[in-house]
Amino acid sequence: MGGIHLSIGLRLAAVTALGVLVATTVGRAQLADTFFDAVTHPAIGYLREPPADAIARLARAIEDGTVVLTFDEQSGYLPALLDALDIPVESQLLVFSKTSLQSPLIDPGNPRAIFFNDATVVAWPRGGFIEIAAQDPQQGTMFYLLPQSPACRRRHHRARGSPRR
Repeated sequence: MGGIHLSIGLRLAAVTALGVLVATTVGRAQLADTFFDAVTHPAIGYLREPPADAIARLARAIEDGTVVLTFDEQSGYLPALLDALDIPVESQLLVFSKTSLQSPLIDPGNPRAIFFNDATVVAWPRGGFIEIAAQDPQQGTMFYLLPQSPACRRRHHRARGSPRR
């Protein structure tokens, strides 16, 4: 009788292992179709097509000289940027969350200020760079970084990976 129980136990273990193997294989095949690289997807063209969001338009205006972002000693480019993007100062939210790229700078004494309108969000913790998310009609949300330095020749940088300070 002991041999029969062992045989049934081995069979049960083999069937269970086979079931796990099949489920894992099917699960992997399904995940391959579920997730895709949106950055290189032809319908989005994130790296292939030039952006058409508010920051891209502002960059063109800066390049052709119709807009100049002035640097303020206390708030850097923030006041000029908000004005150029038609983002009201009254939209300001102060956030103490440590989920920002600049979390080491953020605390109750130095919150992250977030300003917004219908198409653009600007965030800045005092002492850090400006983070911008702008809605592009074709490509979705575009992310930019603006260093807070008066010597910065290129006014904005399109985020393509981990930001460097």
